[in-house]
Amino acid sequence: MDQQREDLARAERHLALAQGHVQRQREIVAELLRDGHDVTLSRDILRTFEESLALHAEHYDRLLKLHSAARDQLSVPSPPTRSERTTVDDPKP
Repeated sequence: MDQQREDLARAERHLALAQGHVQRQREIVAELLRDGHDVTLSRDILRTFEESLALHAEHYDRLLKLHSAARDQLSVPSPPTRSERTTVDDPKP
């Protein structure tokens, strides 16, 4: 059970980092647009970060389901769901 909690904590940290990358890249795209620069590559990078964020979220959700199944067998409190955590807004520049 401790390993599952560690895995969940690690996955949540990765999810938070990915959210930060997406947010920062959105800011970069907005700054470049504001200053009249080409944003083609920056938007490609943003899409890559968004795809990575989605994969991290899927991974966290899978681990959460596994943890919940094990918790149900042992009656251990469950960690917060994705909807209970703060997420990054999804406006596209």
